[in-house]
Amino acid sequence: MKQKYLIQKRNDENQMVISEYSELDKGSFSLVYKETYDGAALKNIIKEAPDLLVSTLRTPRFYPPWPHTEKIAESVKNLYESDSEESVEILINDREVLLANIKPVEGIIQDAQETVVIDELLDDDTAIPNDESDNHIDEDEIKINSSIKVAEDDSLDTDEQE
Repeated sequence: MKQKYLIQKRNDENQMVISEYSELDKGSFSLVYKETYDGAALKNIIKEAPDLLVSTLRTPRFYPPWPHTEKIAESVKNLYESDSEESVEILINDREVLLANIKPVEGIIQDAQETVVIDELLDDDTAIPNDESDNHIDEDEIKINSSIKVAEDDSLDTDEQE
């Protein structure tokens, strides 16, 4: 899913507006939420405690994922440090963000010798005997022990004849 964030600095109203858009159809974005912030408060946080900017931008109703919020916070900081820009657009593809955070798992195969032993177990040559004489079973060797005994005079027919 693709997300788009439009960050607008409104100097005349002393406000910052962040609009969140989601791609519902390919190439078509729809407004999901819009949050308005006090511009003076954001300027103060950027100067005094820039580490708190991310947590300030997240609200109970506007709570983007952490990587998204970090990018938004960096853009807000750059926007307030620049006097010429009035708005910034951030386009984020969630798939790329998720794939970038996947780390390879180490230690699955401990050494190459272990792999060879496992491969030998999977060989078809050792699992199935090739000689047909090995497959011969003598009928005298087969013994069946059954705990159910049927009397010779009992009939197996269930229909009673009258």
